[in-house]
Amino acid sequence: MDKKYQVFISSTFIDLTDQRRRVVDTILRMGHLPVGMELFNAADDSQWEIIKTHIDNSDYYLLILAHRYGTEADDGLSYTEKEFNYALGKGIPCLAFIIDKSVKWNAEFVEKGKKATKLNTFKAKFTNRLVNYWTSTEDLAAHVSLSLSSLMTTKPRVGWVRADTVSNNVLVLEELSRLSRENSELRLQVDAKGNDIDSIEHTEKVLSAMEYQLELPSGIGTGTFLDLFKALGNDFMDQIGSHQVPEAIKKALTGSPHASVDVGNLREVLLRNAEILGLVIATRSPSGTYYFNMTEKGRRLLVHLSYPLE
Repeated sequence: MDKKYQVFISSTFIDLTDQRRRVVDTILRMGHLPVGMELFNAADDSQWEIIKTHIDNSDYYLLILAHRYGTEADDGLSYTEKEFNYALGKGIPCLAFIIDKSVKWNAEFVEKGKKATKLNTFKAKFTNRLVNYWTSTEDLAAHVSLSLSSLMTTKPRVGWVRADTVSNNVLVLEELSRLSRENSELRLQVDAKGNDIDSIEHTEKVLSAMEYQLELPSGIGTGTFLDLFKALGNDFMDQIGSHQVPEAIKKALTGSPHASVDVGNLREVLLRNAEILGLVIATRSPSGTYYFNMTEKGRRLLVHLSYPLE
């Protein structure tokens, strides 16, 4: 019986874009089903419930780590670590792929201070577990292929099969029932978001619902990511490097690009969701720096925000 396994891929976002894409391609070439949650806003409680559901439905969990800890939840843990803890607690076989210490890495994507300590504590969890250290994207893909194949052999899981290849009618009915429930849940999610998820109105609603809270020199600052996108609109129009975004955010929030404010999480969430919603597109320079340009959809949203119809 031809069985396909669902593999949940967890990683930090902007620093591992190329590596994540290569791992997805590797799993597809192996004939299995990769699932990555960068299409969901993990910083939202309702989306976290969806992420847990996808982990529940996965056969294996795969973690990729470099030198970023990632966006943190209210409890102080990064969502990447929360995903790992949840998968481990559910008894899902886990594989970790951590960058080798010898690899030269963009300093922009290396944690410092408290977050570096949290990252090292997180990595220490894998001391006595199955962990692979990678030195390049190609090396990572090779490790994933070998380790995942071995794990699928030693720890086979339920997996997914075509209904017409299952001889046991009970299994077919159970699978159809599960798929029906999942389909109903997804329909409710789509209905709640509106029929046209690509519409400017929907995008405006999504970003306006995403709020942030930040400690500024003048006190606690709050706002929405819609306000933030509008404030950085001209920067995205002119092209902006990921390393330049923190200064642009600081200038928008405090009037000074050199203000003593930690906007690392704010940058990551803004860039991730702006790219997911099709408002910006990322390109990578030969030096490894990512640059962001506004898309046509992003320009339409900016015009809509700047010149609202009565």
